Amino acid sequence: GVLLRAVTMVGYRPAMWFNDSFDYLHVAMSPYPHPIRPDGYAFFLLLLRPFHSFALVVGLQHLMGLAMAVMIYALLRVRFSLPAWGATLAAAPVLLDAYQIQLEHLILSDAPFTFMVITVVVVLMWRLTPSWKLGAAVGLTLGLATLTRSVGLPVLAAVVIFMLTKRVRWRVIVATVALCGLPLAAYSAWFQAHYGKFAMTESNGVFLYARVYKFADCAKIQPPTEQIP
Repeated sequence: GVLLRAVTMVGYRPAMWFNDSFDYLHVAMSPYPHPIRPDGYAFFLLLLRPFHSFALVVGLQHLMGLAMAVMIYALLRVRFSLPAWGATLAAAPVLLDAYQIQLEHLILSDAPFTFMVITVVVVLMWRLTPSWKLGAAVGLTLGLATLTRSVGLPVLAAVVIFMLTKRVRWRVIVATVALCGLPLAAYSAWFQAHYGKFAMTESNGVFLYARVYKFADCAKIQPPTEQIP
């Protein structure tokens, strides 16, 4: 896995790009709440902005990929006593999959988001009786993951259900939910100050249009005039 990432770093310098990459960079250069996607990944780029190095960005993302594989292997070996070959097979897709390595090498939010979610899963499954402090750390990580990609919010519901099935103390659950909600509420307040709407994005209509514009026939649907592009 390390060798494949080293070859990628040398062969595709300094990074690979996708359409969304430029939106993240635009926010990182002059922070504002993006109307389509939350700014978590842009904040990550903002932290690394003083180094002026896209190679550093993707290098850290490749380290996240390796760290995910190590966490998966360690969890299965130590917590569940799986044989070495079994834990290796489970970690192999993260280490060797070409799409995974490509995502890590793109200026995109996928690698940091996945890293945070895997961290949450490993931490929760490692400790049978988590403390409220651990619950708070899990919640904060989930909040940051949701600011990175909004699809992280349903993960909170899965975490709460998992805690309930394991009969985790209510204080731990409250700490998890509260710390997850804290960064989301702060970001939504910032979003409201710019757009007058307490939310994280205004993307519903935009993404719906992106999915249907290729086949929608306005002559048959007859939408209101102001909605015709």
